[in-house]
Amino acid sequence: MNPTLELTQLIDLLEKKAPLTAMLAPAFVIDFNYPQIVGKLKRLGFKYVVEVAVGAIDTNRQALQELKNQPQKRLITSPCPTIDQMIKTQYPQLLPFLSRADSPMVATALIVRQKFPETQPVFIGPCLVKKLEAARYPDLDILSLTFKDVVVALEHFHIVDDPADAKSSFDLGTCNTRIYPISGGLAESANLEAVLSKDEYRVVSGP
Repeated sequence: MNPTLELTQLIDLLEKKAPLTAMLAPAFVIDFNYPQIVGKLKRLGFKYVVEVAVGAIDTNRQALQELKNQPQKRLITSPCPTIDQMIKTQYPQLLPFLSRADSPMVATALIVRQKFPETQPVFIGPCLVKKLEAARYPDLDILSLTFKDVVVALEHFHIVDDPADAKSSFDLGTCNTRIYPISGGLAESANLEAVLSKDEYRVVSGP
């Protein structure tokens, strides 16, 4: 497997022992065991490991605030940058309805910059498009990697299973928004039914 540009950058940063914070997207449980993956990332060279679910709490807060400020407004929300970009490029007439809430990745990076300002945020998720999203926020300097990138990095530095990893835990974590990756995860974790009736919102997924 040829290394991606981002993977090459990560390997270089790790070899230089640069201070890094790993931001794990909620879907990580499909590819990695918890809490072992936290220990592995720390042994790989990350100073801190946090859940992107932490940032998702702020995404929910911002989206709910939009609804409260303009209760009659139609609002399109999605943590997926593909939807965001599609609206901007192909359906600009829908831009007034696109939520201004930060994505969980961006919200988490802002938290990392506040809590661990000496470190660079490194997003780790399942989707290639997050790399394009990260590039839209140069001030946050987010390095975005896929789960496959991280598997290769672990192999590159010969990070194998260690029983001690079972005692690892996130430096910042939450259980409230871990359901984000599933259909309706945003609506359910934000308790949208406390603000809207079931007839006032729709969960849309798939093609």
